[in-house]
Amino acid sequence: MKTKILFTVVVLTLLCSCGKKPKYPPYHEIKAHRIDSMINAAEQSIPALDSLLQHAQHSFDSLSQRVEANKKALKATEAELNKLAAARLHRDSVKVLFDTQCARVKFLHRKLEEVTQKAASKAKPDSGKTAK
Repeated sequence: MKTKILFTVVVLTLLCSCGKKPKYPPYHEIKAHRIDSMINAAEQSIPALDSLLQHAQHSFDSLSQRVEANKKALKATEAELNKLAAARLHRDSVKVLFDTQCARVKFLHRKLEEVTQKAASKAKPDSGKTAK
């Protein structure tokens, strides 16, 4: 009884392993797809960062004009100056985020181009070299 079950399991295992194996895409295609998805994610966050940067710049500019007017009239308070410094800090941090995201997209585009060129060079046989 045990031998029949064992024989059945072995035969089924052999039959399953002899079937067609799934063909996986080449590594460069997987890498290119991953880089492309990273590019899409980064590009989708850029418009939100851009609008946030514009809002921060606008609020900083309006606050700066108000504080400068108060400085000239010698009525600037410590709270206003602290608020201006905080607005400048916020604007600068958003600008750094925006610039970093743009640089990331540029880098990923360059990396994607390198991967596709490397894959294309591997796919082409070297016709310039002759075998001796």
